[in-house]
Order: sequence, then structure tokens, then C-alpha cells
Amino acid sequence: MTDSGGVVEGATSLRIRKRVLVLMRSTERTKTIKAGFAKVVGTEKRNILTKFEEALNNKKELSRSSPYGSGHAAEKKLRYYVRR
Repeated sequence: MTDSGGVVEGATSLRIRKRVLVLMRSTERTKTIKAGFAKVVGTEKRNILTKFEEALNNKKELSRSSPYGSGHAAEKKLRYYVRR
């Protein structure tokens, strides 16, 4: 559970790959929602607890890829510039 956009994005990385409940009314990280990593649950205690229980019981496998890329952009850029 988080209200941090950075944590929401980080949850999609290959080393983490975890579901996240977003404790806000909306998020700018819509890619994580579409990919199944995040769910906006708002700030109401009852709704948060209900969605938390649903998340614990959710056995659906998460995507093996991040909607934000492979995490290797810096390496690719470095190889590109070293070759030039």
C-alpha cells in the first residue's frame, strides 16, 4: 500500500513485481493499473481493507514485463555512445 508514484512504478520492475494498492483517489501511473500491478483504492478505511483482502487472495500471475521498459535503458545508451 502506498501513496507514492515512485513506489507504484518500482513495483513493476523485474526484481520486485508486486501488486500495489494506491491510497489515493487517482494516479498518474495508469500504465501500472492497465498492466495489473496497481489498483487505486482511495482513502476510505473500509474500502482499503476490502481491496487489501482481495489483493491477498488474487492468484493471477503478474506480467513478466514492466510497462515502463526493461530497466536496461542506461546500458543501451552507454553501448550506443561507446560505439560512436
